[in-house]
Amino acid sequence: YAQSEPSHTAIAQAVAAGAADVGLGIEVAARAHGLDFVALVHERYHLACLKSSLEQDATRALRSLLQTPRWQAQMAALPGYQPWHCGAVLAMKQVLPWWRFAHEKRRAEPGEESA
Repeated sequence: YAQSEPSHTAIAQAVAAGAADVGLGIEVAARAHGLDFVALVHERYHLACLKSSLEQDATRALRSLLQTPRWQAQMAALPGYQPWHCGAVLAMKQVLPWWRFAHEKRRAEPGEESA
């Protein structure tokens, strides 16, 4: 733990240069530097947004791009990445069953009666 690096690429560079024997990072960075890679865990990545933004033009355009065969082929070509559910809308409860959204209580305005 004597040495710390700011990114996955920097970790891979340090190992490749012999400045470190091993480091925690992602497969694509290790492979780019000709290193072996041992997966310790498989992670799922999601782009989270407010439900109200799903119908905005920018969000629709991004989701359309993520669903294209070209994008999914590019993701599949990266070591360690798999294009599962790209652009799909998933409920937070489906993705994270333990997650609960807590609505913030609205504060009464001055002069308003409290319920």
